[in-house]
Formats: sequence, C-alpha cells, structure tokens
Amino acid sequence: MIETRNILHSDGRLEIRRVISADNLDDWNHDNPLAFERSIVWIRPVLDLPYIRTAFVQNARSRRGPLLTANQDQIVVGYSKLTADAPMQGQDYLYYQRRVFYLTRNDLQGVGDVGASANCIQPTTIVPTIWGERFTSVASHESGATVMNSSDVIRDIGEDSGIVEFAF
Repeated sequence: MIETRNILHSDGRLEIRRVISADNLDDWNHDNPLAFERSIVWIRPVLDLPYIRTAFVQNARSRRGPLLTANQDQIVVGYSKLTADAPMQGQDYLYYQRRVFYLTRNDLQGVGDVGASANCIQPTTIVPTIWGERFTSVASHESGATVMNSSDVIRDIGEDSGIVEFAF
C-alpha cells in the first residue's frame, strides 16, 4: 500500500500526497504510467460520492498546475501532480501524462450513465500511482434500482477516457 499524508489547504483543496522514502523506492515501477505521480488534489469535496470520472491526459504542459476541461458539460473536481523529475513523454517528448478527475452535469443531477463508462472510479480508492477501483452499476430486474458492483470486468481505463479535449 502506498504511504500518503493528507494536506488541507486554506482554500479548501485536499491534497493526498505520496510519502517518498528510501524504504518504498523498491516499489518504483518506471513502466507504470502513474509512477511519477506525487499527489492527488481534490478541488471539490468528492470523497462521499459513489464515483467520479477520470481521464488520463497525455498532453499536459505542466507537472503540477490545474487541468481544465474544454467541455462545459464536465466539471473538474481534481487532478494529479507529478514529481519534479517526471519526464516529458508522448510522440515528441513535449508533454506530461497526468490524470484529471471530473463529473458531468448529468452526474450532478443523479442521471449520469455510469454503466457504459470505463472511467467511473470510486474516489476513496484513488491515491498517487494507483488507478483506483472502478465503479459499475447493474440494474436490478426486480426493483429497477441500481446496484453498485465494483467487481465487473470492463474496458481498461487507459483505453477510454471519455474526454475529447483539454485546455490548460
């Protein structure tokens, strides 16, 4: 398990920062696309929500600045920050790879389509370098209610971010 500490900033942001020490450097996996994550920053309260959506941004221009969505239907609720030695990646090695967390307006109204989405994650399971556990819902045939089930196998989160474009 990753050792973390929580930092509550004066503006209300909650930062979950990875504790890096000589003891846990053995767990370093350069092949993990999240290996250089230093912290997760929640800019809105999300830990009580059943899910948030996540996107793996492959064209971030900064290691630590906030990531913003260009789609007005998506409300950013958090983002990852990278370590100071995070390498630039991508085709031309001009960008960083980071995660951004968001909700759609339908999610806020309680009518978001989460069953078909690979990018719905339980926010309490997200920490630096860990994708988190998927949130899935299965419609109950008897009551018509939604039953939460996080063990269903669906597409890899890296394959379908649900995001078309990001602005920085």
